Amino acid sequence: FVLNPVVGPEPITGSTRMKGGSATKILLEIVFLQAIERALQSCGIDIRSASGNDELSGEPVAKKGKRSSPPSTANAVSLYREASESVYRSSLQVAGVLQSAAQSIAQPDGHLYYLGSDSFALLGLVDASEMVDTFGAARDEVRGFVDGGWHICANNQGDLSSAGKAFRMSLDHFNEDIVDTLSANDTVVLLSGDSLTESVSGMWNKIVKSPAALA
Repeated sequence: FVLNPVVGPEPITGSTRMKGGSATKILLEIVFLQAIERALQSCGIDIRSASGNDELSGEPVAKKGKRSSPPSTANAVSLYREASESVYRSSLQVAGVLQSAAQSIAQPDGHLYYLGSDSFALLGLVDASEMVDTFGAARDEVRGFVDGGWHICANNQGDLSSAGKAFRMSLDHFNEDIVDTLSANDTVVLLSGDSLTESVSGMWNKIVKSPAALA
């Protein structure tokens, strides 16, 4: 079975694996979402959050412990459409963040730091990890920090912060290693949902007193 979306030319940024492949990404994620839902249901497992919403789709669970069917493809696609429209509505703000980040990493002693909580901050960690191999950035040029550190990653090896400076990624590590070194050449990007955790809020209050650019 072959999925071959015809989307026309796609721009390439940095490397061929960073092409504008949104259509392919959407297709794969919808397929896997449906597959995961059905596999879990066949095992009698119901994925629900404390709020009563499905963890994968965000849709309300109709009855306690049960759902009638996986989210429809149309609903899944609509989530991507909403995300895209939200980004375009905030294009000026996004451009400002990009400009600030570009100015920081263009400086010999500039840095870009991602800081936040939950899956939002984990995306920052992923981006930071790509910068060395893809763009040849110094290992300390772009870094990510997440509330909860390695515990949030739930990796098999556990806490790896003792492996070296690049592995120190909790908010406590940011406070110990970075806060006092922040300069006007640095940019700190906050990655969080609608509300900040107490730890992130406290750290942000420290950062705003620094000369670093905030986004």
